[in-house]
Amino acid sequence: MKLAPDNQRLLLELADTDAALTVDRAEPILEEQQELDALIAERAKLRDGAAVSKMGVEDLRRDLGRLDHDLAKLERRQKADLDGLGAATDMEDRRDLEHDLASTRRRIRRITEQKENMRQRIEATDLNHDSDGALFDEIEEKIAATTRARDAALQGRRSSRADLEVKRDNLRSRLAETTPEALDAYDEQYESFGVGAARFTGNSCTACYLVLPAAGISRIRATAKDTVPRCPECGTWLVRS
Repeated sequence: MKLAPDNQRLLLELADTDAALTVDRAEPILEEQQELDALIAERAKLRDGAAVSKMGVEDLRRDLGRLDHDLAKLERRQKADLDGLGAATDMEDRRDLEHDLASTRRRIRRITEQKENMRQRIEATDLNHDSDGALFDEIEEKIAATTRARDAALQGRRSSRADLEVKRDNLRSRLAETTPEALDAYDEQYESFGVGAARFTGNSCTACYLVLPAAGISRIRATAKDTVPRCPECGTWLVRS
């Protein structure tokens, strides 16, 4: 393909720009997006844990209410036993009352201990709720900051891609005005191989990255400066620097 050296450089610049756009399309997920996804997952986990914890506290409070009810009944029974002892004169009746009173007092102590244990568990859970609330607020702040960082990174990527697209369009316009046949040849090779033109490094093609045979290297080097040779392996147009 006949092409003046200046236009060869334009063709190579177009190939570099197309390659940069291809890399941009395959750009991995932004680090900011990965961090944002992790924070959102952490927030969801915290919410789930808080919901489970809240249900547990509600169960404890219901159990505490039942213990209060049972304790009130036992205290009334204790008072009745004491009143009965104060009035009873029969020894057998007194023994029955004393036995029932001792049993009632044991149950009162046991329930009182259970209530205290439940209160401590409720207080500990409430403290955890306060801590989780502070952590939730912190995560929300991080999510907001990371969202802003992600959006800025996306905007930067879009701006970079837009600049590359403008550069590509400008290069194509310049080539179309001066050597439309060269642009057609470039496009045909790009369609078939994914690379339209590449640098010749002296012994290899930077499109297929193969070290060329000695005969192929000699032919490329012997090609006139106003002619663009093709890689004998992949067919890409080779621009010699």
